[in-house]
Amino acid sequence: MNPKSARLGQTLFDVLIGAVVLAMVAVPLGLLLTSSSRSIRSTDLGRETRQLLEAVMRRVESTDLTMLWDSYGVEPESPGRLIGKLAEYTPGGQAGRNPLLLDQEVLQRLAELGLECTLEFRFMSRKELGVDAVNHLKSDSGLLHLQAGVARLVATGKLGSRPFTEEIKKPIYCPMILGRPGLMLSQCPAVNPALRDGKFKNFP
Repeated sequence: MNPKSARLGQTLFDVLIGAVVLAMVAVPLGLLLTSSSRSIRSTDLGRETRQLLEAVMRRVESTDLTMLWDSYGVEPESPGRLIGKLAEYTPGGQAGRNPLLLDQEVLQRLAELGLECTLEFRFMSRKELGVDAVNHLKSDSGLLHLQAGVARLVATGKLGSRPFTEEIKKPIYCPMILGRPGLMLSQCPAVNPALRDGKFKNFP
């Protein structure tokens, strides 16, 4: 065999082996980078979504109890309850009913992410508050009936290709308990006779 041909054959063989080794390293590395990129994006979306939900809960905490029940009330269910949505919002259109006064950017971003958000509000029962059956002004908790409630926010959907579900549950108190800024005592059903003995008189 011609020495020159032998060297050329050896060189081509070396190149072929090098290409195979490179492919064996590059393909898994590419898949790893793609997977890592997807994982980072999913983590970022999850973090952003939780921040959006926390922004919603801050608005819930600054909304009076009557408005919360009118728009999101359960046990018993409010006649005007918004089901499966936080506000009447159409992307690119005019926002309708928006009880929590949520920023349009928040509503728009939740819509872009394709998340369905459900908010439920219920007043804490007399039993939960430890209200005296004989004297309704006395309770083990120090709270009056209609002076505290529970808000439950649930978001469901998909972030990328992964199913996403997040739930936040918080107690919500009358302004006279925490001195919530921007709210007046008259907005607390427990101390407003017109609300306590009228609108909410049949509440359990």
